[in-house]
Amino acid sequence: MTATSDREDGFTLVEMLVCIVVLGIIFTVLTGALMIGLKSTSNASVKFDESNAAQLTALYLTRDVQGAQTVAVNDATSSCGGSAKLKLTSTVADRVVSYAVTGTTTLSLVRRLCSPAASTPIVTTLVPVVASATNVSVACTNSCTTVTLSVDQPGASGVVPGLSFSLQATSRVSS
Repeated sequence: MTATSDREDGFTLVEMLVCIVVLGIIFTVLTGALMIGLKSTSNASVKFDESNAAQLTALYLTRDVQGAQTVAVNDATSSCGGSAKLKLTSTVADRVVSYAVTGTTTLSLVRRLCSPAASTPIVTTLVPVVASATNVSVACTNSCTTVTLSVDQPGASGVVPGLSFSLQATSRVSS
């Protein structure tokens, strides 16, 4: 005769199924939270980049316009790297600064600095992505002593809307 044990080791099939269902629910909630966190990080990154582009452009534009003796809008000449939306010339400082939309597949707003005026331009990317050249516009008033630069950034498709900004600067140099 064999003696039966009062102890039974292991889990029943019902206990195992309940555990699997509970783990599935927990992993579903955790996966959803992770996806929301990753999307928020992407949104913040795009907004951060757009904000930095606006601040960097403001930093350069104000200083460049204040020191310019001659302001040209939609300049087609080949000086300082070619045609530009805005070209600022200072004969006293012997420098030319131009703001242009460049690129083939991805368009960018760049600042080209030629100092001295006949030198090879030093290029700084101000706004890494613009949807088209029409998203950057320049206007001037008061005999072109006050310059307004407007940029419409596209944002990230399906993630965040773009950031638009407009900057205004006035020349200190009398022509």
